[in-house]
Amino acid sequence: MRLKRLFFGVMLLAGITNVGAMEHSLGDVSTSISLKVPGNDAQHYSLTLQKQQDGVYTCHSSEQLPL
Repeated sequence: MRLKRLFFGVMLLAGITNVGAMEHSLGDVSTSISLKVPGNDAQHYSLTLQKQQDGVYTCHSSEQLPL
């Protein structure tokens, strides 16, 4: 019986935590990418998020990425 209560308590806590994580807005997120060539320092590029459909986001850089 105690194991069952513990299990359901953990599941409830996980559900509450997930709902709280969904409430954060996109303004709380920053994105960047660092690219490194062996022997050189890493180059950092800022990325901007653009919302597509159904909660999917794409990242775009303001400068050309060497990929």
